[in-house]
Amino acid sequence: MEFLSVATAVYGLACAINDWLDQREEKDDTLKHISVSTASQIQKILQPFRQQTTSSGRCSKRQRYDEENAGALIFVCVGVKTQLKDDERQLGQETMMLLMSIAVVGLVDRRREQRPQPVDDRPPPAPTTTTAGSILDSISNHEAREFWRGYVGEQISLVSKAWLTLNLRLDAFGIGGITPSNLDSFIGDGRLEDVVHSFIKESDAISGYMLRTPKNVQPTDTPRLPLLICIDDNSINIDYEVKHALTFGINVVQLTSTALAKAWIEANKEFLKRNDDPSLIRVISDNHRTESTTNPFLNLAAGENILRYLRGHQLKIPVLIYAGRSIDLTTYVEQYEGAGSTYIPRVCLDYIGAFGAGRSHDVRRLKYMMEE
Repeated sequence: MEFLSVATAVYGLACAINDWLDQREEKDDTLKHISVSTASQIQKILQPFRQQTTSSGRCSKRQRYDEENAGALIFVCVGVKTQLKDDERQLGQETMMLLMSIAVVGLVDRRREQRPQPVDDRPPPAPTTTTAGSILDSISNHEAREFWRGYVGEQISLVSKAWLTLNLRLDAFGIGGITPSNLDSFIGDGRLEDVVHSFIKESDAISGYMLRTPKNVQPTDTPRLPLLICIDDNSINIDYEVKHALTFGINVVQLTSTALAKAWIEANKEFLKRNDDPSLIRVISDNHRTESTTNPFLNLAAGENILRYLRGHQLKIPVLIYAGRSIDLTTYVEQYEGAGSTYIPRVCLDYIGAFGAGRSHDVRRLKYMMEE
């Protein structure tokens, strides 16, 4: 029995050794096959580059070393036959992709070199002045056009503004900037230099002008003093305040739209400038207004439009924005001197009463959302 067990053990060991030798031989064959096929593929890929380098006569020591040792590759046995086969398959696929990429790039380069260059027979581009002409076409005054071209730029259609009196005049509608048409309308048919100097002189003349008293009788073709200008799309809204002003002997002009108010101010601009004093002329305006045009619309900035228009024409006439539910939207009065807002009738009546008494110091207390 002992002899049989020993013989069985020896036989099993011999079979195991034989299987191990077979597996080792198969692994060696697989490694050798991978080495030969991979080296052959790499040589095929590198062959065009070697030929190009050799033909140029600039073969470096590093390149010669690579050529001599291209076939001498060292592989580390991964230990598993299936893993080696998977690696071989993946490497073969990546090699084919690399070969196809190189072929496509070479084909594209050759086609690009062989393709004839297109002949550009188009006329030369027009000068820049013609492209900018659409912007400057809105300026009819020659000096204004040259000023915009030289100091602003041919390609700029809107210039941001600073908070200055001249900009209030040029940007009367508060769009946030000055356009070429605004500049052209301001200059008109005159010279740019003369208009600017005239604007400066008007400002100096207003500040030192001897104002007339309410007792002076004005001609019939001009408004009479003291004068209260009321702007509201519905005259009933301010009917009580107007009657209160009449009891003080105040002359009242009622205007129902922004366009009508601006036209009236423009027509009586000289009269307003001569009598620009809080004791002679004051304004009461609503904040929101339905403009009576061909297509009526609600002007949400009506009060500020009038205020900007007056200040843009260098008129310091006090303005009280008499609003209702939109009183919270009248914060813009804080940006102007001699402007305030209220929703309380008593405050508006006090404003009229001080005006009727010939006082002017009360306008210093004008502010946003007055309650007393």
